[in-house]
Amino acid sequence: MKKTKQIQSQKDISQNRRNRLINRYYLILIKKTLKKYKSLLLPISIDEKSRLTNKEWKIMVKETGSRQEISKQMISKLFSLYDKAVKKRIIHKNTAARKKSRLQKIYNQVKWFL
Repeated sequence: MKKTKQIQSQKDISQNRRNRLINRYYLILIKKTLKKYKSLLLPISIDEKSRLTNKEWKIMVKETGSRQEISKQMISKLFSLYDKAVKKRIIHKNTAARKKSRLQKIYNQVKWFL
C-alpha cells in the first residue's frame, strides 16, 4: 500500500510539471502575439526593441497588404488563442472575455487610422 502511494505521488509530480510547461507555453504565446498586435497598432516608437518589431511589421505590410488586414488576422488569432486557453482551463472564461472585449474596443478605436 505504501509503495503505491509513493509511485502515485511521483506520477502526480511529473504530470504537474508537464502541465505547468504546457500552460506556460500557451500563456507565453498569447503574450507574444499580444505584444506584436499592440506594436502594430501603436505609432513607430523610439526605443531599439520596438523599432525591430516595427521593421518586421513594415515587411509584413509590404508582403501581405494593408495594416488593417493584418490587424484583423492578428485579432482573430488572439481570440482563437484565448478560446483555446479557456478550453484547456489555462485561464478563466471571464478573464478571456474581458481581455477579448478590451482588444476589440482598442481595435474599433484604431481601425480607421490604419
